[in-house]
Amino acid sequence: EAVSYNGELSYEPDRGEGLWRRSVYTYWKRTSPPPGVQVLDGPTRETCVVRRPRTNTPLQALMLLNDEGFVEAARGLAATVLAHRDASRDQRIVELFRRATARPPDAKEVLALARLHDNQHRRFAAEPAAAAQLLAIGQSSLGRNLDPVEAATWTAVAQVVLNLDEVIMRR
Repeated sequence: EAVSYNGELSYEPDRGEGLWRRSVYTYWKRTSPPPGVQVLDGPTRETCVVRRPRTNTPLQALMLLNDEGFVEAARGLAATVLAHRDASRDQRIVELFRRATARPPDAKEVLALARLHDNQHRRFAAEPAAAAQLLAIGQSSLGRNLDPVEAATWTAVAQVVLNLDEVIMRR
């Protein structure tokens, strides 16, 4: 509102079923590009850009790990993986990784993610309030009906996978 032309334009996100209806759209103002686009070094649209520069900054990682939309996306991916009730931890890791990267993980990647899973599971089992706090982020109900420790553990694993360079950058 502060950068709108008359101070009256505002954006109100939809709720309930309509929450994701326009999730691919960005509310764009000529005088102020969306902060997420700026953090990810997106062009300002003042000039034509043939190719975007490849960058990687700590601020980008913080946004991808903490922005409400990205946390909800990770929780949704975690809920999808947890829907495979008979799957083992490693099978879930493979499925989660494949969904995010469009390729199966190698053995080292599975091992690293398995260690992360185990560490996060111990952490959230010891601190159930931290699990509840992570699951409370955002408006989506995805994953909130699951065991909080499991949902938070897999959300943390999904956040790491969704923050991989090959998931973020198009090659």
